[in-house]
Amino acid sequence: MPRPFTTLPAADDWPPVLRRHGLRATSATLGVLGVMRRAEVPMTHEEIQRAYAREFGAPPDKVTLYRVLERLTGAGLCDTLAGADRRNRFALHASGSGHVFECSCCHKVLPLPDDPELPAALARLGKALKRQGIRAQASAVTLRGTCADCGRHAA
Repeated sequence: MPRPFTTLPAADDWPPVLRRHGLRATSATLGVLGVMRRAEVPMTHEEIQRAYAREFGAPPDKVTLYRVLERLTGAGLCDTLAGADRRNRFALHASGSGHVFECSCCHKVLPLPDDPELPAALARLGKALKRQGIRAQASAVTLRGTCADCGRHAA
């Protein structure tokens, strides 16, 4: 499993990172990485496509974008988060907990604040699973509920 970035590479630094992972530094790939680097939250395929179009003009076609995201995920440079709405959201594999909150109304995905007790709780859960013969290789917490924006609209 690749180590997360402690700091995300600048635009000029992506080509060697891609080559180390066996990928080509195409304009589509570099553009997607740029969009995702500036994103504050994980983005859907469509959100990446729209942001790409705003920044660079015409985005790559849907198939090319899917292939870029698939390759980045396969190389461990990008994470895929499946939402309750059954839509995948993509984020760079950056350092951080990887734990998220998803709004049940608008499906916005936000990183959870760091909690110093969570790693110990997940380790205890992993040990309990191991006693049952289950070997956990990774963990991520997803909390679902209503975000502040949707909560204000519902009130």
